Amino acid sequence: MYKSLEDVPVEIREFYEVVENTVSLIERDKVLFDGVMQSISLRHSRSVIDAALRKAIEWDYFVVNHDGYLSWVDELALWEQEQLDNEGNEEYQPSTKPTRPVVDIESYRKYYQVIIAPISNIENPLATFVDTIDDDLFIINRVHDTEPKTKAEIDTIKKLEGIEFNGVKCSATKEDMWGLSSVEALVRSGTPINFNFDSGETLLLTPANIDEFQAIWVPFRMSFFTATSQT
Repeated sequence: MYKSLEDVPVEIREFYEVVENTVSLIERDKVLFDGVMQSISLRHSRSVIDAALRKAIEWDYFVVNHDGYLSWVDELALWEQEQLDNEGNEEYQPSTKPTRPVVDIESYRKYYQVIIAPISNIENPLATFVDTIDDDLFIINRVHDTEPKTKAEIDTIKKLEGIEFNGVKCSATKEDMWGLSSVEALVRSGTPINFNFDSGETLLLTPANIDEFQAIWVPFRMSFFTATSQT
């Protein structure tokens, strides 16, 4: 029992306080990383997970730097005495000198939230990446290395994104082209058609708007053509 904080070894003094003239350990919750993993598996909110993680880290810090330190001091004293007792003994095989335990911060980081930076739709992610770690917020910001997509891949994306007409994103895939060709005569004869594009959007084609639509859509579609491609 320590009589004052000054009596507490400086290496562990942060874990003690004086309460009613008595030096005692500061109370702390015993939260293990198993509880953090359970919270993650139960899909708790990130704020709940981070609260549990913070308590688990605090407990681990205490176990390593208080309990671990005191155990190390005892082990080191025994080791030093063993060296003295065997001084001059040529048959003595010295044991490894005990090392003071340290916090393994890498073991904490597997519980951090990984936030992956958005990747442009004209790039493909590679398996390699760069992490920026925030140990205060328990976040790993990950930026993947990328490589440019091929022109064919980019064209496929642009065709599906389409071109806007009357507030509707009208894709320009091969299937769209065939579908529009099949309904054009019917629309021009006076029958309005709700046309469903590959983009997932729908446009009401009527005799009144089909020429205006084609004046916008056909050049957009033609911009992807090559001498041998109609994809």
